[in-house]
Amino acid sequence: MRPILLKYIIIKVKFLILLIVSSYFAACNRSKYTQFDANYSYFLKYKSPNTEVLAQDQIIIYQMQLAKANDSIFWDSQYFTSESFSFILNSKQQKSSFETMLSASFSEKDSIILQCNATALFNDFFKKPLPYFLKSTETIIAYICIDTVISPVFFERYREKRRANFNPDSEKNAIAKYLKSNAHKFYKNANIYMTKLNNNVGKQIKKGDLLSVKYNGYFLNGTSCDNNGGKAIDFEYGEQSQLLPGIMKAISLSQFEDSISIIIPSAMAYGDSGSSNGFIKPYTALRYEMTIKKIK
Repeated sequence: MRPILLKYIIIKVKFLILLIVSSYFAACNRSKYTQFDANYSYFLKYKSPNTEVLAQDQIIIYQMQLAKANDSIFWDSQYFTSESFSFILNSKQQKSSFETMLSASFSEKDSIILQCNATALFNDFFKKPLPYFLKSTETIIAYICIDTVISPVFFERYREKRRANFNPDSEKNAIAKYLKSNAHKFYKNANIYMTKLNNNVGKQIKKGDLLSVKYNGYFLNGTSCDNNGGKAIDFEYGEQSQLLPGIMKAISLSQFEDSISIIIPSAMAYGDSGSSNGFIKPYTALRYEMTIKKIK
């Protein structure tokens, strides 16, 4: 009994030490943030040599990534046109708390890590209600870099230059780069790229079959762009579906119980105009991981 008791005591002591260390680092992490208001606190990750405050009547352009606390990034401003991550610093205009914090606290080229309430951020920045995968009390981590400050006179030129980067050639290059660096061996079939993630040999899917499909969608850099909340979508194959043409094509080439990864060019996804909500830019290839089951 004594060796067992000693082993139990050692485990408990190790757990207690781990708990103390974790609490210490959590406290240190909280202490490095400056509280701006009830919804926002920030940590200045990089202070640029520029000490001038952001100028009035200029357009502030910034890059931003959003992540759930202790989770992966789920939103990235690089997939938007310039209007979606800029604001004009107008002294006569009522600003959101988010804009007030940036304009009051930082300079051009500063990099900031922001902790904020999910509801406040979506109300202030997106002007939209929370998406289904976030809770109202959840903390969001925002990684922000103030890219540049530009006169409204030159803003349209800046915007057109950015839009010029969204083209078929950039999409082809992105797909080629991903295929070259990715460990999976994708093969091209009917204008999409596929690879199986399991060794299943099942029954081929045909029109009239009842399917249950789980999927997660990603940009080619790994950022999440589309999922169904972990819930399966059930439908009859061959009938009109809410799924992208590229996903439907992948299903037609698959078997029941398959787990697959696919790359869908924009021509079979959101095309040359992007998604209707602006989240997915024009000429954007997407990667999906899917599991297909049969409804009995």
